[in-house]
Amino acid sequence: MDLTQRKITGTLSLDVVARRQQSIPQDAYFQGAFKLMRPQHLDDTGQLMYCLLNPGGGYLDGDRYQMDIRVHDTADLYLTAQSATKIYKTPKDQVRQDCQIEVGDQGILEFTADPIIPFQDARYTQDQIIHLKATSALFLSEVLTPGWSQDMQGFQYDYLNLRTRIYLADKLQVWDALVLEPKVKPIHTVGLFADYTHYGSIYIVHPLIDPEVEAKFETIITDNHPEVYAGISQLNFPGLAIRILGNGTELYKRRLIAVKSCFVRRCWAGKTRCLKNIEKV
Repeated sequence: MDLTQRKITGTLSLDVVARRQQSIPQDAYFQGAFKLMRPQHLDDTGQLMYCLLNPGGGYLDGDRYQMDIRVHDTADLYLTAQSATKIYKTPKDQVRQDCQIEVGDQGILEFTADPIIPFQDARYTQDQIIHLKATSALFLSEVLTPGWSQDMQGFQYDYLNLRTRIYLADKLQVWDALVLEPKVKPIHTVGLFADYTHYGSIYIVHPLIDPEVEAKFETIITDNHPEVYAGISQLNFPGLAIRILGNGTELYKRRLIAVKSCFVRRCWAGKTRCLKNIEKV
């Protein structure tokens, strides 16, 4: 069956705007297996926080999810999830999630989700399309675990297809695709995960990021955290792509908190040059 003809299992639409130095929801709509907790302001920066829920506890065979997130000019949104994305066995059809994101001029989006946990024989496709302006700021992260199986060996799912496209001023700048098929090509090989079990991906986009920031941050990660294997690449616009391999979600979360503390709270909220703030970490 054509994917476009499948019934949507869960849908979410969220618009956030800035009013009187605070970000507030202009429109929030959800239906089916997507829910949003009551919005909160966690500090005095004006940032709005939403937590995404899946009342069903996991993604089932043939599920289709759709998200549309819009952060308008000068608004600031932190979006996270209550629990891991559990993808159960899919004997007949894959699970698919499509996400459209727009961030306006001087808008800020932090989008951090809990780990993706694919169960044995699961198939999952995730497609994220992100549109930014030249002055937008983005912090996007996700982590992938070995999954779950009865024999506790991990990597027993059929496939994962994780795609991310980032447009800057309507021009495609990033096309990232991670396709894993453990039953076709073993994960623990050179060029994939080697001896590691967990994979983390972080995108950071901000007008103040430059090659000096990349070099300084790479030194901090490699010198202070030898237990992980990490790489940082400067994008062809002001932004960084960070990849982390490790052996546990808690390890990744600690690195994630360090990155967020450095770039998001110190650099974005303080409106100061990134490099000076990195040196304090």
